[in-house]
Amino acid sequence: MLHKLSLTGLNLLDLGLIDYQEALAKQKEIVSGVINGLYPDTLIFCQHYDIITIGRRGSISNVIAGREELLKKNIKVVFSDRGGDVTYHGKGQLIAYPIFDLRKSIRDVHLFLRRLECAVINLLKRYGISGSLKSGKTGVWVDDEKISSIGIAFSHWVSYHGLSLNVDPDLSRFLLINPCGLKGGKTTSLSQLLGGFIDMSDVKIKLKDEFIKLFYKDCG
Repeated sequence: MLHKLSLTGLNLLDLGLIDYQEALAKQKEIVSGVINGLYPDTLIFCQHYDIITIGRRGSISNVIAGREELLKKNIKVVFSDRGGDVTYHGKGQLIAYPIFDLRKSIRDVHLFLRRLECAVINLLKRYGISGSLKSGKTGVWVDDEKISSIGIAFSHWVSYHGLSLNVDPDLSRFLLINPCGLKGGKTTSLSQLLGGFIDMSDVKIKLKDEFIKLFYKDCG
């Protein structure tokens, strides 16, 4: 069941903590429904069990940890059809998968990416944090530490995959990879920056609001 957010034409589906491949199957089911006019635009929120994913432009060489270490930590490595390079997903990291029909608006992948980044930057502002972009890179940083990674794909101009936001994950897991292919790349989280517990439910509400503003109310 898809849960209606508001009169924006956007639905929310919160999958909770879910296996990466199971979430991907759900995304593709909804993508097919959106393409065929059976579903409205849908924003999925979830968290994943420990996993390292490698995007279309990624390389296994950016997984620093060896096979034995990954097995010991019970961390899977999978190749993905999303854009981008290597990233880590785990508990405490909020995943947002916007399944949006760009046929109804501007068919502009770069604009779509910029709006995803803007949603994160606007969310961070609400916590008193100044997020920034890096020239030629996708995602959001706080100073020189990355807090949000983005990798998307499209089918018939309907988007899937999306963004990850580090709320309170185990940041040591990112030492197993070159995050987004950046050697020595550092990562941070909301809890680390604010020095305390962050309510994941509150983050979801705020990020949902930013998506609605950017994609449905203020798209100029």
